[in-house]
Amino acid sequence: MKRTTPHNDNCQQHPGPAVRNLCLFSASETAPSIAAPGSLQSPCEQHLAGKHLLEALALINNPRLAAADRIISLPNWLRRLPPPMKKTIGDSTNTQPLAGALDLLHGKLPE
Repeated sequence: MKRTTPHNDNCQQHPGPAVRNLCLFSASETAPSIAAPGSLQSPCEQHLAGKHLLEALALINNPRLAAADRIISLPNWLRRLPPPMKKTIGDSTNTQPLAGALDLLHGKLPE
């Protein structure tokens, strides 16, 4: 299962068979922030066989949403599922290190 949501959606845990639940927090709806979830689409498809959920949230629409996940720096990728929660800060242009930091490679789950 995969889904890329509009930037005005709330990045919450969604029920379903997703192996990875990833959310990008950005400041606004700029072209790079809109394109960023697509940068992880290929590694997710390759290593997770579609068992992922990609979401994006522009905090300009509702800055209070960052408080629940303790987001203090942008842009910020948050992996909600599987636990433990993981965060990375920075752009998404170099997808290999980002995918590795979020444990997306080879479909392995944290132990």
